[in-house]
Amino acid sequence: MVGQPKPLSHTPLLSEQTEDDMSSLFDSDSHLFTLARRGKRLTPPLLLVVLVYAFYDGGFLVGIGGLTVLQQLPLLRSLFVSESVALLLLGQLLSQVIYAPIYLLLWMWLRWFEQRRFSTLGLELDGALRKHLLGMLAGLLMSGGWVALQAVTGHLVVEGALNFEPVGVVVFCGAIVGFYLARVFQIGIEELLFRGWVLQTIGTRRGTVVGVFVSSAFFALMHFWRPLALLGIGNLHDPWPPLLAFNILLWGIFTALWTLRDGSVWGPTGFHATILWSSVFVFGTSGTNSLLDVRVVDPSWLTGGTGFAGPVEGLPATALLLVGVMVMVWLSWRETEG
Repeated sequence: MVGQPKPLSHTPLLSEQTEDDMSSLFDSDSHLFTLARRGKRLTPPLLLVVLVYAFYDGGFLVGIGGLTVLQQLPLLRSLFVSESVALLLLGQLLSQVIYAPIYLLLWMWLRWFEQRRFSTLGLELDGALRKHLLGMLAGLLMSGGWVALQAVTGHLVVEGALNFEPVGVVVFCGAIVGFYLARVFQIGIEELLFRGWVLQTIGTRRGTVVGVFVSSAFFALMHFWRPLALLGIGNLHDPWPPLLAFNILLWGIFTALWTLRDGSVWGPTGFHATILWSSVFVFGTSGTNSLLDVRVVDPSWLTGGTGFAGPVEGLPATALLLVGVMVMVWLSWRETEG
């Protein structure tokens, strides 16, 4: 049974647990943790794990029900069955409503239990656009780096470029914007849950290092095991390629360090959304509607191209994510030394 949460004033800080000099990256007084302490209480860790699953799967199930109702309304039905590509794109944007209940459940818990604002998860507006654009740039570098490494090692070939058929350039450009916005809303809740809520809660209570690794491991686990997905609702990476699981763990560590450094989730959200977006519209593997059509030769769990994780698969992704982790540590060390 989960015990009563401790007041924030009694939450031990990492600086109280060790006398070692820690870089700003591993400082429990970082801005992200300061935001968490603005509430009246923190969610107990065991309850936190249960609620992440409950909010994500429960909210997703409610969202599917809501979308089903919307699809039956005469005014909206045409958006989902129309032969017009433009209307179908609007329908795809509207379909992101399935994630709205997850946001709502998280907001309600923060409002009435922890008694803090939703923005304290790392959504402060100061510098938000700049941080998000940097995240987008990093996502393009990750995707482009993955394609380049695959190409130079002979595991990828380019089969075409600037293929806008059959939709045309105008609709394609509209799809680029619409799909990106949909991705931001879809994966934004993952960033808020793991880089925001879980990292804040565990890091504030148990120290930054524990917070980084617990939030990252939990993030990886959610991609392979969720109660609702086991019932056939939603997607899982199945089976469990060991390298893909390790890469998602590295992704979690990299973006957790990034979130701590920025004090916000705007950068990691742009990074996450851009990788998913670019794997369709920039470095597409479907053969249509992408700036560059590519194909992985002899796909395997070592080289990538076996699932739907795109630039997160294979050893090229491992190398790039390790570089990302080292860059975050180095940047923090440089700031500390300076």
